[in-house]
Amino acid sequence: MKRFDSLPKIAIGLLALGALLAVSGYLMGGWNQLKEVTSQYRQQTNVSFSDVSSIDINGSISILPSDDDQFHLYYYRNQHHQTDLTNYQLTDGKLVIKDQGQDVSESLFDQFFSFYHQTPDTSYQPVLYVPKGRQLDKLSGLIIGDVHLKKLQIDLLDLSIQKGKTVIEDSQIDSIALSILDGDLVLEDTRLDSQTTSESQFISTIYLTLGQLTANNLTLAGHHDIMVLKGDTHIQLKEDSKQTLHVEAYSESGQVILPQTQTQSQTQLVLFSKQGDILVE
Repeated sequence: MKRFDSLPKIAIGLLALGALLAVSGYLMGGWNQLKEVTSQYRQQTNVSFSDVSSIDINGSISILPSDDDQFHLYYYRNQHHQTDLTNYQLTDGKLVIKDQGQDVSESLFDQFFSFYHQTPDTSYQPVLYVPKGRQLDKLSGLIIGDVHLKKLQIDLLDLSIQKGKTVIEDSQIDSIALSILDGDLVLEDTRLDSQTTSESQFISTIYLTLGQLTANNLTLAGHHDIMVLKGDTHIQLKEDSKQTLHVEAYSESGQVILPQTQTQSQTQLVLFSKQGDILVE
């Protein structure tokens, strides 16, 4: 009887060994093959727009400069379920883009794959290409992804970026409310205004939780508040801005270096850092 009692133990041991070998096979290449098969369900598609005056975006998406004078949206379609992974609508010049969220047919697989590699899978992230030289009334939304704005004039930039690098290059922004949770901000040859009316004054705000802020040849007009909780701030002002600007800066645990500026000025820049250096020149 003892000989027969040992058979279930042997069977359980063999099953455990088989499961271990199967998992090892996935980690040694089988997992990549399975991901390649599931990726065939998704097909890239694109749509172009011309008359766009404002943009509202919510979801995982990147914004990049266009090579021509058209707006282009590249996104993916689930061939198996015949569904688009991104929704868009253009009405009276307002372009609204919404990420449909994770593909339901592959969500469990992708989540495990991302967890295993400790990085999100961005290979199927949609991209909006914005043409240079355009004027936008408003660019707003909540974004996960990189943002690169080049040669644009924007009346109101109201963006919250959860994760990604943001570059604003050779552009003019009349009013800005920018919040970045995790990512660097680069301003190149850009003018930031803070529009005022007879009734109220808009204070432009830039808020970085974790990241570096770098600005080169920056022009400012109006009142601007910039806060970087953890990261360095390095701002190089355009020469004519130094003559009409008052700067105040505070850092709880970092070095502060400021130029000599006008104490009585309508153009004001207030900087704060919880953990990081502040350099303005």
